[in-house]
Amino acid sequence: MASPGFGAAANSFMDFLNAEELYPVYRIPHGIHRRSDPGAGAFTYYHSRATKASGNITSGEELFVSYGNHWFTHRKEKLGPIPIEGDHELADAIFRKYREILGEIENKTSCKESKQQSKLPSTETSIGNVPLPSRIAELGNDLWDTFVQGSPWDDSPTMAALPTKEDFDEMKTQSLLKVKKSRLFRDSGWLQENGVCADTMHIGESTMRQAGHGAFASRRLRQGAIVLPIPLIHIPDRKVLNMYALTTEQRKSYKRDVEQPTRPQLLLNYCMGHRDSTLLLSPYGPVFNLINHNQTLANVKLQWASPLRSQHNPDLLNMTITELKDVRSSQLAMELVAIRDIEPGEEIFLDYGDDWEAAWQKHVKEWRPVEGADTYVSAFEMNQKVDHVFRTEFEQMKNPYPPNLLLKFHQYFLNDEEREAWIKENPYFVAKPMTTWMESKSVECEILRREQTENRTLYAIMIPNNDEDGEWSMLEDVPQEALFFQDRPYSTDMFLENAFRHDLRIPDAIFPQKWKNVISE
Repeated sequence: MASPGFGAAANSFMDFLNAEELYPVYRIPHGIHRRSDPGAGAFTYYHSRATKASGNITSGEELFVSYGNHWFTHRKEKLGPIPIEGDHELADAIFRKYREILGEIENKTSCKESKQQSKLPSTETSIGNVPLPSRIAELGNDLWDTFVQGSPWDDSPTMAALPTKEDFDEMKTQSLLKVKKSRLFRDSGWLQENGVCADTMHIGESTMRQAGHGAFASRRLRQGAIVLPIPLIHIPDRKVLNMYALTTEQRKSYKRDVEQPTRPQLLLNYCMGHRDSTLLLSPYGPVFNLINHNQTLANVKLQWASPLRSQHNPDLLNMTITELKDVRSSQLAMELVAIRDIEPGEEIFLDYGDDWEAAWQKHVKEWRPVEGADTYVSAFEMNQKVDHVFRTEFEQMKNPYPPNLLLKFHQYFLNDEEREAWIKENPYFVAKPMTTWMESKSVECEILRREQTENRTLYAIMIPNNDEDGEWSMLEDVPQEALFFQDRPYSTDMFLENAFRHDLRIPDAIFPQKWKNVISE
């Protein structure tokens, strides 16, 4: 799953998390339907994934989201030991123990040398002309280098969290967490000089019907202004986005026929490429995935980012595709630049290139609705019908639901107290129907009967037990809001066989010559 946006651009430092990623909203733009629109399935219906502060965040403080501890532990061979949750507290305890040992040595040495100095002439204040504090510091350095930094466990994430010697003075009065957190800031002057704002645009329904959502200017943007930073992940071989048909037997062993790809993943539509290269660049920052194509109304263009205000490494532009395969980190970035003044509320358009335009026109000309498109009803559409009364199994014998739909029961309704407490903590989710959180905590159900009370509708339903015995249990007095529809796997528009797939094209003028590893027809 790919989810570009702030969460993808933010780094993760598990002991310093201050932002929490929420679930995206699922909504099909008004009027888009597979029976009439060649754009159906050409863009994602997931959007507006919000991020909330999980604590007080100071101006200039870097934002960190959770990748999960396993993200780091599973990549230890590539990334090396990286501290995960709780490692800084352990490292702080190790350091405090180290200081405690040094203190004991200093006390014992002081007592011994005091006795020796009492026998010396009063003019002598040290032994061997080496002051006591210096000798203790030297001993401490040897102890740290030999038994801590040079320990046989130095590849553990806890050891990686240990302070450097430069941190020692600050840690006399502060914990390791506080010392490191104090350095996770950029002052306003640095940000103004080197930063690029990502809040110049906001989401809205595009003025172009087949495009779905779009990006709109939040304020006036002058010609030549940097509209948006675009951090990039490079994909050396675009074939990794191909999908393949699997037989029942192949599904069990996860084998695929690589010689017979079906169609590319939807992610291809959000990547940048070139006709003469196998390389794809996948933008993962905020908003760029919302910017639509329009050759006549284009008001921004692409350019390579400045290394002074991004992670962009120009050296990669001189590498071959083979060499890029060995670059494991994100080191490329572009920028969107305004090619004329853009007014507040104006939709942002980019020219995807002549290749993309020709492919889209061909798609529109040849497009035909898939079989069954006339009777298709999405789960999103069904869940928008607030006055809908769910049909019983008996009623569905005469009037069945469309075959792409699953009727689901939300399991938070099993326990009223737990549900109320959860809703109180997560009001954002409850206010956004048909989101991923509903699907993740739900089970398929069957309705046995329906009862209309004075002010609400209640149902008696059957749900499968959690065990594997195949038995189901009956629940009574289930409220209307506990039930919803979900699309069956692989039935939504993004899996349509005739959905448009094409990468937007990087202009010839800025595409590196060494990346051209394909001979065009």
